[in-house]
Amino acid sequence: MALADEPGTASFRFTGFQRRSGDRLTDDAALHIEAGLVKNLGIHIRTDAIRKEEYSEVMLMYNVLTTGHEKYGVSVFGQVSLPTGYAESNEAWGLFGLGIKATPVPFVVFNGDIHYDPSHRMSEYEGSFVAATKSMLYPIMEFRGEITTGGTSLYLLPGLKFRIAENQTIGAAYQFGTSGPTEYNVEGLIQYGIEF
Repeated sequence: MALADEPGTASFRFTGFQRRSGDRLTDDAALHIEAGLVKNLGIHIRTDAIRKEEYSEVMLMYNVLTTGHEKYGVSVFGQVSLPTGYAESNEAWGLFGLGIKATPVPFVVFNGDIHYDPSHRMSEYEGSFVAATKSMLYPIMEFRGEITTGGTSLYLLPGLKFRIAENQTIGAAYQFGTSGPTEYNVEGLIQYGIEF
């Protein structure tokens, strides 16, 4: 999401995944919690791999500009990465970025962000297009990557989300690297999400 949540709302996403790098398979799970704190300010807490990730992230996001019903908007955010796993160092580091939301047509939403990590002299970008074709089915196309001195990577992720209750979804997706120095070849994901 490119904008902070409304005050008093929260969402929880749990994602199981399996990655293939050459002939090597690894699996893990990710957790992402986000909540609205006050008007235009939200918090995100996440780890990209519960068992093997060295760092977890805490992010504060502030909506700088939104239009009626949040069809369009811009946010800024700051994030701290904290050592919570088997990290070699106890040092934390931070990054900052910009988020953009756009609803060009009533049935397609774009969310994207780019952020810069000065400690590692790198940038990361990501974006997603979500189409609401029916009230229970949501096709998704996501892209993401890193911009470093060693090159620019690009991953694509086509997927589907199914609304199983008013506030709950189940999703399935397949992610693969298409260019640049990628950390794995392909990844399969299953996600459960709930909103309060």
